[in-house]
Amino acid sequence: VFIVSIIECFFGIWRLATIVKFIAIGATLIMFIKGYIRKSKPSFTIFFLLSLMSSLAYFYNGRPLVCLSSDIMNTLPAMLFFLVGYNDKRKTRSFYDLMMYIGSAVLFLGIICYVLTPGWYTNSLVEARNNSQFSSFEYNDDLLLESLRFSSFFEDSYPVSLLSVYILSISLFNYFRRDEKIKYSLICVFISFVSAILCMHRVSIASAILILLGFI
Repeated sequence: VFIVSIIECFFGIWRLATIVKFIAIGATLIMFIKGYIRKSKPSFTIFFLLSLMSSLAYFYNGRPLVCLSSDIMNTLPAMLFFLVGYNDKRKTRSFYDLMMYIGSAVLFLGIICYVLTPGWYTNSLVEARNNSQFSSFEYNDDLLLESLRFSSFFEDSYPVSLLSVYILSISLFNYFRRDEKIKYSLICVFISFVSAILCMHRVSIASAILILLGFI
């Protein structure tokens, strides 16, 4: 998803990540069918069922159903990935290290574009915002730059608010490991922490600060 976001933004093809998500969800379902996923946690099962049942409230709370479809697509399938990790028996942390390096690199490139605002970058984000079903008015370059939260190469800043905190957690773990310090993990800590601040979401800023203090 990180790598695809660059391709999406550069070429203005804003549906590639959705395809990647569907592939990931399909792979997860195949793992269920094949019996690779057997363990769960009661707390997760209860929370998942509550989240699923909460969708019934859309039929009487006056909210548009488009919000329901968006929440179901972005929340419930992603929650199943917890079970994939919970059932993973591998002893290495190669996936987490790879995510730290690739995620930090994409965020760093995004920060450069965010500061320098090259034409292709702003034009692509303007197009994405104007084509969004949640857009209430039409953006132009000036309006975008005035209200621009850091979104790296994503359509908006919400993926950064989530992913920057994940990468910060992984980077801090790698830096404070007792057995070894993973190369460049401190640089990744700095990049992900700055990204969590620049996206200007209060939850990500608070989370990043608390996680940093907690690890220290």
